[in-house]
Amino acid sequence: MRLKNNYFLLRHGEAISNKMEFVSCWPEKTHNPLTAKGKKQVESVAAKLKNEKIDLILASDILRTKQTAEIVAKKLKLGIKFNKKLRESKFGRFNNKPGKEWKTYLHSIYRRPADKNHREENYYDIRLRMENFLRDTEKKYRNKNILIVTHGALLFALEAMMKNIAKKDEKKHEKELKFKNAQLEKIC
Repeated sequence: MRLKNNYFLLRHGEAISNKMEFVSCWPEKTHNPLTAKGKKQVESVAAKLKNEKIDLILASDILRTKQTAEIVAKKLKLGIKFNKKLRESKFGRFNNKPGKEWKTYLHSIYRRPADKNHREENYYDIRLRMENFLRDTEKKYRNKNILIVTHGALLFALEAMMKNIAKKDEKKHEKELKFKNAQLEKIC
């Protein structure tokens, strides 16, 4: 996809779920804010973004990403547009469960549709959601520097699309597409 905007992709800072190794999506069953370490991580990134002339911030409305976006927005003196398409992967019955349980299930459904009775998303569901989000964003904005604050799997999909990596080749690029907490990537 040929991009009409510059994008800055940011994963939320460390949250309690990262530290305690459980998965958390909408609706949040547990209060899952950024940790003190996560706040420091984001403050460090916000300082780096000050020179990038960000025009707008689009973010997930889940607490950890909301807090991340708010820290950055305060530093940059910008507002935030929250977008439900940027919410964490739908973990369904695994919401608030150990991450290992989710990963085991996810690997079993990676290349086939998820069980819609339980409303879990697999990677291809996420990829489709991010394709729609990116298409909508590209239609709405031109020549903007856009910061997207969201979650790891969504950022993986976004970066792959923005770099024109074919779905079939994503596994080969897995290490370079995975986002750590508070990791920032610039895509022009």
